[in-house]
Amino acid sequence: MDELKKTAKTGQVTLRYLESMFQRIKGHATKRALRSERRPPAYDGVRYIPGSSLKGALRSRIEYKFTPRMVKGVYTSRACYIVQGDARQGRHADFWGKDELVRRERLCSGEKGEVCIVCDLFGTPSLSSRIQISDAPLSSGDTEVLRDLGLEAFRPGSTFNMLVSASNLSYAELGLLLTGFEIPTKSPILLGFKKYFYNPKVGLAYRNKFYFGLLMVNLSTITTYDQKMEKTILEPKNVIETSMRELKQSDYNDWIDYERGIIKI
Repeated sequence: MDELKKTAKTGQVTLRYLESMFQRIKGHATKRALRSERRPPAYDGVRYIPGSSLKGALRSRIEYKFTPRMVKGVYTSRACYIVQGDARQGRHADFWGKDELVRRERLCSGEKGEVCIVCDLFGTPSLSSRIQISDAPLSSGDTEVLRDLGLEAFRPGSTFNMLVSASNLSYAELGLLLTGFEIPTKSPILLGFKKYFYNPKVGLAYRNKFYFGLLMVNLSTITTYDQKMEKTILEPKNVIETSMRELKQSDYNDWIDYERGIIKI
């Protein structure tokens, strides 16, 4: 600014100053262009949530529900954590609790062939996943470009359809999936960009009104197939009640904090 005033008084603008201003404007325009590409993927013009993102969010939420405890002098859990230690602090720790930062003993052992329940369900190196989640195309609603953030986001109230496939699940294991999706609690789960920053528990409201990354999951239909591939359609309410009862009677129950991650809005 001082240089601009000086050159203005003399009626001259130096080449160095113009070059500097050009580089600043070019850099700013480049950043905006990159940020504007942050938008949901589309197939045949239909925006969707990737199944891989849904599966990752589900796995992480189940991991966080398993609280660590001290066993023989070390913290351990019934679920392995992909990332351990204090790598993620701030709003993440504020949302899930400080013990999320505690480094814990891993239960899975590749040498002994032992895996925790989360790795058993979702897979780990040399072990395939028993859970598959489809992409979730937008069925109603729309997206909106938020130019101040340089991104495109789904509008509040948008709805999606997805298919979850699982192999050889016990009712207790199905209860874990339902808990991960927060179907019994009717709480939204967290997904996507700025989910902790624009968050009703640990963050702010975008434009003093909107929150990011809140996805409510409902179970509309459930179908099972036996060894002969004969189909049976079950009543969702009965399946939820049976699965949660079996989960709370299993040896996983004492390790699970069902209230962790609940959002009341």
